[in-house]
Amino acid sequence: MSIPGTVSRALKYIPELQKEVDILKRKKEKLSSHPSASTRKEHLGIKEQSTKVSVNILGDKEVVIQLISPTDHMTKNKNYLSNVLEHLEQEDGFVFENATDFKRLGEGMKLSTLHLQVQGDHKIEIKKLKEKLNAFHQ
Repeated sequence: MSIPGTVSRALKYIPELQKEVDILKRKKEKLSSHPSASTRKEHLGIKEQSTKVSVNILGDKEVVIQLISPTDHMTKNKNYLSNVLEHLEQEDGFVFENATDFKRLGEGMKLSTLHLQVQGDHKIEIKKLKEKLNAFHQ
């Protein structure tokens, strides 16, 4: 393509881009004017969920713990998971195997999954374990 042809094509393309920019600006303004998820929750009277604890035994010596917490709880308690793991390892004879952390944007909730094994003669007692984990949230 020749230089004049390129210039001519660019001159036609610039207004098209400007229209697209205008459309995107309007979309942005429209989205900005919508209440955020947290504002909607407050408006509807929905309070932030509390922390939930789930304990599932995989066998005689394995357990999976799921902790669902508001992200602000995790922000305030930065060493929360470390403290939980340290307690479980030192006090209850658990050995850390694996962990995952998942935060869902816009909902303010975080899911932490811990996979642990118990060593020695220790037995997994779900009720006591849940009580201990719930005590960490208070």
